[in-house]
Amino acid sequence: RIHYLINYNKQIEIAHNDINNKYQTLLLQKLQIKRETIKRYEQELQSMKHIFEITLKEKQIQNDQLQHERQFIRDGHKKSTNQLNSNTLQKEMIDNEIYQLSNGYTQQDYNRSIQMKKQELNFIFIILQIKINLVFIGK
Repeated sequence: RIHYLINYNKQIEIAHNDINNKYQTLLLQKLQIKRETIKRYEQELQSMKHIFEITLKEKQIQNDQLQHERQFIRDGHKKSTNQLNSNTLQKEMIDNEIYQLSNGYTQQDYNRSIQMKKQELNFIFIILQIKINLVFIGK
């Protein structure tokens, strides 16, 4: 009976240490997930800043085009078609860059979301394993 209790206490101690180790691992994983989330938000913020800068540049080009048209109407002749064509080409390039950024950002965000969900499911699975082990040790 005493040997049984000693063995039982050792098993409980081993299980307790194992649970503590798994818990520490889970806490580290949770911290890592939070760090990755912060990093993702920083990247999203950078993307938004970049899109804002592109949009601002696009508005400046539109303003230049409008000024050119006003100058044309006022003077009755074209001032500089080369400048206007350059601005039009630059606007098309900006539109293309915005389109590529928005599509790439969506796919990248979707892939990160899937990865985060997998990590959450692994976390839940480990907790369930710990609870199952506790039930079996208790019997």
